[in-house]
Amino acid sequence: MATFLDLPAELRNAIYEWTSLSQPPTGLKRREDITGTFKCHIIGTPSGLIAMNRQINAELYSVIWSKAVKKATERRKEHVQEAKKRREKELQGAKE
Repeated sequence: MATFLDLPAELRNAIYEWTSLSQPPTGLKRREDITGTFKCHIIGTPSGLIAMNRQINAELYSVIWSKAVKKATERRKEHVQEAKKRREKELQGAKE
């Protein structure tokens, strides 16, 4: 009998994408572990998949993290563009 991990990686990634869309993470939590290293944990992930095994956990987290980075980058670009517009308006107001 075939298992989930027998599926091609592309198909598993598609399933992770769909899962993360249907149950998006609610946030990030930064914690310090016993060695003093800070680690970020995703809050509100589909725990059923995360708990299945280490490989699935790693694959799902990589999909979720890549989405989080993309979203943060888009937000940053928007913020920079808004800041530029505000600065241009301030400069125009100072010239008048």
